[in-house]
Amino acid sequence: MQLKSLSMTFWMLPQPLLERKALPVLRLLTRVFDLTLTEVDQIYSIADQVLVAISFTRLSKTCVNEMITFLHNTLVGRYNIGQSRRARVALTKSLRLIIFSNLHRIGKYAVMTDVAEAALSSMAHGDGELRVEGRLLFSVLMKVASEVQIRSLLHTLEKELRGMTLPESTPDRTPSLSYLRSEAVQTRRRRDAIVLAFCSTVGADPARMPSYVPHLLEKLAHFIIDGTGDIKSAVKKTFEEWWRAHRDGWDTVYKKEFTPQQIDTVMDLLKSPYYYA
Repeated sequence: MQLKSLSMTFWMLPQPLLERKALPVLRLLTRVFDLTLTEVDQIYSIADQVLVAISFTRLSKTCVNEMITFLHNTLVGRYNIGQSRRARVALTKSLRLIIFSNLHRIGKYAVMTDVAEAALSSMAHGDGELRVEGRLLFSVLMKVASEVQIRSLLHTLEKELRGMTLPESTPDRTPSLSYLRSEAVQTRRRRDAIVLAFCSTVGADPARMPSYVPHLLEKLAHFIIDGTGDIKSAVKKTFEEWWRAHRDGWDTVYKKEFTPQQIDTVMDLLKSPYYYA
């Protein structure tokens, strides 16, 4: 009942009170999402409504940064709350809405890197819905960050990717809990998350083609062969959507932005039989 009342009255709170209550309510909702309950009185749905209301509210820079810090720390596992699948999906979505609603309050690069790490943590999870939310969050980040910030983020991720030692393949039998928690699996999931981040960057603004996209497409091409099933599908879809958006202007506008080697890599991928498989 208290959550129902909160969902109906949150929008009507005076701004000073709303500022003071936003973070405590966010913490409360995180604990609610962690509860394992029969959905009595639609408690999770009500909690989600309140969370969306908070996330869409235009708040002060200080309040927004406090909420982003809390969400980042929760999503990367620094707190012992918000670690259930339900909570992580809801909080990743909340972070995306907060960024979208408060674009002019989050310009610092440190904030951008925190959001990127939160998105990567969600994309590295085994749950498909959470991965989707992580990709959406990273796409929004790529829309609001400056090109200098994006280049720096991508450079850091590419450097990390180059330094990874690929783990052994997952066992044919159902993997044990100890295996799923092993360093090998965590490394593979982290690698997959970085690849998904690259995919999200390419697709973040299909109407434009920033100068870093040709290099990203060249890097992504390797994961058509050297990737897991889900990652291959994501990369294929990224190329398909990119080509659909840029095919008409390829010869006159976009081709000149690619090196001859990049052109060979991209065109071979688009024309190869396994792309359409």
